[in-house]
Amino acid sequence: MATIQFRRWQVLAGLMIAIAGPALAQTSTPTPTPPAATPTPTFTCAGPRAATCVGAKKLNVAWFAKDPFTVRMAISATGCPAVPECDLAVDGELVTIPPLSVELKDANGLTFAKTVTDPGVNLGGCPGSELYRGISRLKFVYGAGGVTTVLGKFRFAQTQSMPPTLTPPITVTISDACGVVDSVTMNTCYPRFKDTTSSLKCF
Repeated sequence: MATIQFRRWQVLAGLMIAIAGPALAQTSTPTPTPPAATPTPTFTCAGPRAATCVGAKKLNVAWFAKDPFTVRMAISATGCPAVPECDLAVDGELVTIPPLSVELKDANGLTFAKTVTDPGVNLGGCPGSELYRGISRLKFVYGAGGVTTVLGKFRFAQTQSMPPTLTPPITVTISDACGVVDSVTMNTCYPRFKDTTSSLKCF
């Protein structure tokens, strides 16, 4: 009788090993495969840029006591040359090549600059329009005959809590990954001061 009981335990143990074996094998964790690196976008700059805007231009720089560490700038310029990349653009494809940056610089070297981090949207290719919209706003209107209009509103941070003293001529330069896109220089400026605001209008 003892022999029969012993054999039953042998058979039961064998069944348990047979069942447990495959289950243990399934719990092994394979070595994860690292994700493939995202390819870096490539682009080709089409050629040198003329850059200087020769049409009507307007600049307004404003400072408010309620937000003393911010300088606001609004600019419009016409008669700007189209960049060479305009010849290759199609609807929905950016003509300018991010990252874009804008710089304001006066005759004494006082400079405000920032990078445009908002994504751009193109409508129509070239001729067409291109818009970068966020806290800052930048728009290119590509007209027929290779003439571009530039419209922009920007906020620059400053370390002082007083309005900046800007001396003309003042130049605003917009650049992308291929270099200067448009450059606007204004020689005539009219300052205006109030208790809590300061502004400078240039033409």
